[in-house]
Amino acid sequence: MFKVVEKKNNWLFGLILSLMVIGYFYNIGLKPIRGEEPRRALVAFEMDQTGNYVMPTTHGEVYYAKPPLYNIVVMGFYKVFGSYSLWVVRTPPIISLFLMGFVIFFFTRYYTNLQIATLVSLLYVLSADILLYFSLLGEIDLFYTLIVYLQVIAIFHFYQRKQYLLLFLVSYFFTFVGLMTKGLPSLPFQAFTLLALFIYERKFKMLFYWQHITGILFFAALTFAYFFSYNQYSDVAPYLTKLFTESAMRTALHQGWERQVIHIFTFPLILLKIMLPGSLLVLFMVGKPVRKEIFSNDLLKFSLFFVLANIWVYWFSPDTRDRYVYMFLPFLLTILVHFYVKYQEESKRANRWLGIVIGVFIGLFLVVCVGTPFIHYFRNVPYLWATVGLLMLFGGFILYLFLHKKAPRILIVMLLMIAMKFWVNGLYVPVQVQYTNRQQILFHTENINKIVEKAPVYLTGEADMDSAVFKIQGHEVVDQHFEMPPFIPREYVYYIVRNNHHLMYYQRKEEPNTFYITKKEYLENRDVMRLYEFTDFMGYGDFVLYRLKG
Repeated sequence: MFKVVEKKNNWLFGLILSLMVIGYFYNIGLKPIRGEEPRRALVAFEMDQTGNYVMPTTHGEVYYAKPPLYNIVVMGFYKVFGSYSLWVVRTPPIISLFLMGFVIFFFTRYYTNLQIATLVSLLYVLSADILLYFSLLGEIDLFYTLIVYLQVIAIFHFYQRKQYLLLFLVSYFFTFVGLMTKGLPSLPFQAFTLLALFIYERKFKMLFYWQHITGILFFAALTFAYFFSYNQYSDVAPYLTKLFTESAMRTALHQGWERQVIHIFTFPLILLKIMLPGSLLVLFMVGKPVRKEIFSNDLLKFSLFFVLANIWVYWFSPDTRDRYVYMFLPFLLTILVHFYVKYQEESKRANRWLGIVIGVFIGLFLVVCVGTPFIHYFRNVPYLWATVGLLMLFGGFILYLFLHKKAPRILIVMLLMIAMKFWVNGLYVPVQVQYTNRQQILFHTENINKIVEKAPVYLTGEADMDSAVFKIQGHEVVDQHFEMPPFIPREYVYYIVRNNHHLMYYQRKEEPNTFYITKKEYLENRDVMRLYEFTDFMGYGDFVLYRLKG
């Protein structure tokens, strides 16, 4: 068996871990808020302001799209750091990622060995899609991935120990936690994983044992308790409908078959891309007794069952995002790393190809570093030459290790991923900040904040209509409509409330001596004191900050 975790490599593991932590937090608050980030940040902000942790709100009105748990987590970070800053919004996913790495290491070592556990946990944390892109966003999915992993690994762990009551109680507890985080997707994970496990083990009757019924009742009690509490604040029916349609809208039933066909063929390539550099280890499976090896270890076998039992939901869902499949990576990596550790020493062809790929990417990294200062877009990056110089030294160090075989190639790959992380966070992110149209959001909100100072700003205008509609092949099965506050891009709202620390309530009836923001057409033919006007670059229209006269 190939050993990468040896005393002589301890210094390299220490370097990888320390630089990895620094790299993840380096410049995380620099990019303007975007995507779903402001939604998460604002719902958590409103929880902190109102003290209502049961019913999520936006602009003081009911928010139906997601349960409250992740928002409570973000709010907790607000309280710990005493700040609503963007780096605080982006910290929970990174902490979730590191916790995930630790949990993967703990369980994988228990059922395999130190070599496999170390590599799987590090390769997950250093997966390209997470490392270079998604870790820069204050999104929900890394936290949710941790919850799903705990849910699934609990099934495996307690099944191995024949502690069946704990199996169902703990896994259904995390199913509930997942439900409170992202809604219904945790239920299929539970159902399909249990079915796959018990069908293969020929213990299908266990699904009807009292232990399973107890687990279901435990889950039902927790779920009922939450929705009963929710119903004390607002009608639970539209909330449940919205949670259902948010999950169902991405399926093939909703999207149609044309997009599904394309997605079926591209999904495996997307998965390999997300798993890089871990997916390179598939080279060590070529020509090996794959089935025999996988079925020789309980964790490997379970990993295969879990992936096969659940991934088809995403494989056949055209609107699947890359981040939706992160929970499969630890299980796939466990299988790949097993083959690497066991067959690395005898797989000459795989080692040759792995070396070629690594050498090419080290060369490309150094070329990019050399060329960066001479590209027009990078010329205004702070400390450009110093950053490039340090990256060149780091790249040269990696090249030295590679050429002189001073370290296992898998560790060299990890160092290269960290070097790429520093290039992205230190050079590419500042360029994005300089040239993004989102600078207009910062410009407009800074002007608004100068006008209102620390006073509250209210949203007003005609209410929008939201809907919870689910279709099967064009036929509406669920159709509910309800009023929502008029839309304003949440990015503007975030920067305004972060400044004044006041919730931006939706107020239907205006009052004197109060700041309001609304769409320009709402003020047509009205005589008000217009304080500031701006056009949203994303195409959402013209907005006005105003007060009533008199």
